Amino acid sequence: MATKCTMLIQTGTVLSTGKPGRLGGFSESWYTNRVFDASLVTAFFQLCQVRAALLPQTSTIVGARFQQTDGYTSGASESVNVNLPGTSGILTDSPQMALKIQINASASANKKLIILRSLPDAIVVTGEYAPSTAFNTALQNFVTTLGVGQWCWRGQQLDATAVPVLTIGADGTYFTSQPSTLASGNLVKVLRTRNAAGRQKGGLYSINVTGPSSGVIVGWNHGVCTGGRLRKYNIIFPQAPTSGPLNYGTPQCIVKKVGRPFNQYRGRKSVRSPG
Repeated sequence: MATKCTMLIQTGTVLSTGKPGRLGGFSESWYTNRVFDASLVTAFFQLCQVRAALLPQTSTIVGARFQQTDGYTSGASESVNVNLPGTSGILTDSPQMALKIQINASASANKKLIILRSLPDAIVVTGEYAPSTAFNTALQNFVTTLGVGQWCWRGQQLDATAVPVLTIGADGTYFTSQPSTLASGNLVKVLRTRNAAGRQKGGLYSINVTGPSSGVIVGWNHGVCTGGRLRKYNIIFPQAPTSGPLNYGTPQCIVKKVGRPFNQYRGRKSVRSPG
């Protein structure tokens, strides 16, 4: 089990008149192997503080949510009020501008694409990332804090054994070219099998009636296929790198929509929706 920790961030714009413009909201989640307690809340607040250093003055981290999860399902959430305005010292008039960076896990083949929404306008020139020295330092601090705090993300076990497929029948019965340890009830990823037209098919399925080199894929609807692989689907929580260079490649500016402000939702439903 892990604890899912989510930042609730509200972002806004400033009109040329100086009055508040549009408001929006979004969330960002990280995971940890620690249980929910006061020390975890303190550690997550530290991560929120370095995240706030990347936000414009018109954005604020307004809450934090904590949930126990095994990666497949999550339990009830515990919410904590937060009030951390953006401290980058920069305004924004384009809240959908975001920064994309990639970090490698410390002890697995996984990589994480991080999307940092509400990017301040002043560090974007002709659509490209052009940070000030202070902002670049703040970004490095954020990535460093991820490692020091042993923060993780949800991912797949990419090094799980993949078994070569001979054929998959129209009814989902499959045969592999070598024995496997796949068992009835396992989730598997079907990778790069091809149908009669030569098109790749696949997806996430459960299996049953398994033998050493055969079984049945439940719900298979791609007809007769050949080749490809079956890989057992396991959820893991890869950890951000704890040492070495800040390996996040070249940051790239992208556009990501921002949702409605959190106060315009009742649970998961908009307050404008009937019922």
